[in-house]
Amino acid sequence: MYRFIILSSILYSVSSYNSPEMIRSYARNNYRLVPYFARSYMIKNRLNLDEKKELIQEGSIGLLYAARKYNETKGFAFSTYSSRWIKKYMGDYIRTLYNKPLPLKEENLIITEDFENYDYLLSGLTEFEKNLILKRYIYKIPVNKIATEYGCCRNTITIKCKKIIKKIRRINVQWKINDQVGEIILRK
Repeated sequence: MYRFIILSSILYSVSSYNSPEMIRSYARNNYRLVPYFARSYMIKNRLNLDEKKELIQEGSIGLLYAARKYNETKGFAFSTYSSRWIKKYMGDYIRTLYNKPLPLKEENLIITEDFENYDYLLSGLTEFEKNLILKRYIYKIPVNKIATEYGCCRNTITIKCKKIIKKIRRINVQWKINDQVGEIILRK
């Protein structure tokens, strides 16, 4: 009796996968599903050509996995069943693509040649704002540590940093306008 249970469980696990011929036929007949589902990921994430190709490859892996595991007796259409696996593999690829550390956007990046040369950027800020920007962007202290130091959550620090950066941009734009007006006056 015990041997029969083990043998039947082994046979069930072996028979739960489709044969290579069935996998090939499912994949051949439904390969157009991958670009169909990839289109929304490409538009949403603005992928370049290489990333698009890799996304379609990941979707194809999901299609093959679905073709291997598909069971007709459950009553689902293959396209419905495979869409789950295709989207899962594509979603995993997008997550790994965007979990890499990204560089700061240019508008949030404060570039200084010397650390002493940032005074002109911070001249219109309060002491709290200056300290926050220095800690976050010049000394590269993580947001979590700054938040615990000030006794607030990290989202509050992030929002304050964004507001301060907007303020710095306004100050720099005003300086540029004043400089241009000064140049125009000097030229006349």
